[in-house]
Amino acid sequence: FPSHDRTVKVPSQVKVANALNAAKKVKLKELVSLEILDIYPSNDENHVTLRATLSDETTTLSSEFLKGAESALIDATSKAGFNLK
Repeated sequence: FPSHDRTVKVPSQVKVANALNAAKKVKLKELVSLEILDIYPSNDENHVTLRATLSDETTTLSSEFLKGAESALIDATSKAGFNLK
């Protein structure tokens, strides 16, 4: 299954689960799992790596679709205030 990892910055006073919940707002039927892969504390923020796994049992996912899904996930977390590291 193709997966997409990205690391976002989460202020230390904010629950890291909030970044995961922001990404979960993306509604894609091909999104089979979304999880926190790693948390790295750094000064006044945490660097949180999220992994999204995508799959479609009926077809191979195209690179265009994967790029679009990646953009949607990044946009969702960015709009919630969790920018890429």
